[in-house]
Amino acid sequence: VWLARVLAGQPRLLLADEPIASLDLYYQRSVMEVLRQYAKAGQGVILAIHDLGLAARYCDQLCLMHHGKVHALGSPRTVLTEANLSAVFNVPVHVNLDSDPPIIAPG
Repeated sequence: VWLARVLAGQPRLLLADEPIASLDLYYQRSVMEVLRQYAKAGQGVILAIHDLGLAARYCDQLCLMHHGKVHALGSPRTVLTEANLSAVFNVPVHVNLDSDPPIIAPG
């Protein structure tokens, strides 16, 4: 409901903090599809998201933060590397962005 209400106002820039939190898998994907289409229509969409697989699938640009500072900025392939994620999360990480869906898991 909140998304429909926000989009009805046709904002040029949409800021969303964890827009898929507490949603089941179907609605997570649905919301991300809506946001992706909104961005493809020429509107700006900035969101905070912790699901790295969904970020890899739906986002054009990512900003990986660590202790309040930018650790990596760029395309999902540039940002979601095993080295970057291992450094930020302090655990070994396995990344396969070529699978569908993308796989990002503790290694």
